[in-house]
Amino acid sequence: MRRSVLAQPGQSSTTLAGSGKVCLRIELVKVHSQNSNKELLTYALLDTGSDVSLCAKGLAEQLGIQEVQRMFYLTMQEKQDSPKFGQELSLTVEATDGSDKLEIQRLWTVEKANTSSHSIPTNQDISRQPHLQDINLPSIDETKVNLIIGCNVPEAFWVLIERRGNKFIHSLLEDRQCWCDS
Repeated sequence: MRRSVLAQPGQSSTTLAGSGKVCLRIELVKVHSQNSNKELLTYALLDTGSDVSLCAKGLAEQLGIQEVQRMFYLTMQEKQDSPKFGQELSLTVEATDGSDKLEIQRLWTVEKANTSSHSIPTNQDISRQPHLQDINLPSIDETKVNLIIGCNVPEAFWVLIERRGNKFIHSLLEDRQCWCDS
């Protein structure tokens, strides 16, 4: 069995029946750039509804990355082909235990990654699911999602292992990025 590329087994996303909380495919990762000797821990969202990858401007600044600002276009629910200005970057995203990594060749900086911190899965979220109780989710105090990894990085979405409970308990997938409940 091959380990998850960016996550240790145990990183999860869940939809909790009856709780009203939906945890998205968010995981803790190490991130760095070839242009910087800094490495930071941050949360990344795997977004199957996005065809681009995005990086919060503040994360790029913390990493010391300075690239030329360019115009690009984003289509969001509110507006199609919305012009934005940002830096075009490439980053390395790595499992917190350093076991594997993924090169993201093209992502754009935006003011912030609009993802709710309430959607980050926690150990408490998955502790009520019998088939997930041996999972331990790493976490940090900062609960801001600074990366959105879109489908322009298809290898981030490869499914390697699936765990299933009964039909009322969601399955857990270990994809190349993280454990994900679907």
